Amino acid sequence: MKMKLIKLLAFVPVACVLASAAGGVSAADATANTRTGINLDPAADGVKFPKRESAWLGEGAYVNVENLTKVAPGTTKEQMYILLDKPHFSEGFFGPSVWNYIFHLRSGAKSEYVTCQYQVQYDRSEVVQRTYWDRNECIGLLQPKVETKYVERVVERPAPAQRTIQMKADALFAFDKSSLNDLLPGGAAELERVTAEVRSGSVERLQVVAYADRLGKAEYNLALSQARARTIADYFVRKGVPADRVSAVGRGATMPVVQCDDKQVAALRKCLAPNRRVEVQVWQTQR
Repeated sequence: MKMKLIKLLAFVPVACVLASAAGGVSAADATANTRTGINLDPAADGVKFPKRESAWLGEGAYVNVENLTKVAPGTTKEQMYILLDKPHFSEGFFGPSVWNYIFHLRSGAKSEYVTCQYQVQYDRSEVVQRTYWDRNECIGLLQPKVETKYVERVVERPAPAQRTIQMKADALFAFDKSSLNDLLPGGAAELERVTAEVRSGSVERLQVVAYADRLGKAEYNLALSQARARTIADYFVRKGVPADRVSAVGRGATMPVVQCDDKQVAALRKCLAPNRRVEVQVWQTQR
């Protein structure tokens, strides 16, 4: 396909000099070239690059490397104009067989670049026959950069399971008591059992919640439940559960599990026993 004269005038200065042989490069003279028609030895083919100072775009231009890689034997001048724009030298009016460019190629080191000369040779049909760079260093800059990526292996930990261990306060402490010295023999054994159960897995969080019954003043019952919760929490810490993962809460007579209407005090206290309790809420993953 011939490029129209009006398009050539858009990039050829008035004071131009006819360059290269009018016949161009014949298909018979073409050698087996590498990817994109690049010949690695322009000197062997007698290729001559014009002096840079003779270019009308003497400072050269940055080039879209992706467009460069699309240049191959058979590319038309129309397509070349779209890919690389007009040549940087005055190549003549009538079917020039050679286009020359000055390109800046990024070297990959910050803002540094390498300036290279690039020559495109056409056959009589005005399609690309061969292309040349003035030195091999330029060809290397066209290759895609291989970026080494390190993929961090993410090992998903199972979500900690939450469970609640129930204990009867009457079995743990003497009546109206809350310290370690007030633990009943059966209460100490129960805490040992619960401690072994808790330490069977990796403890993420542990909370001791203690409750009282409704007998007596609400303020007193709240304080008693808080003291009992702290005592049991301290017990777990002494047994090796990390202190920053243990908390204690006393909730007094709130959230009762039974309601009792007994008139006799002894019967009422016995009926309310389930409300006097300690719950150990533990979040842990199994080892």
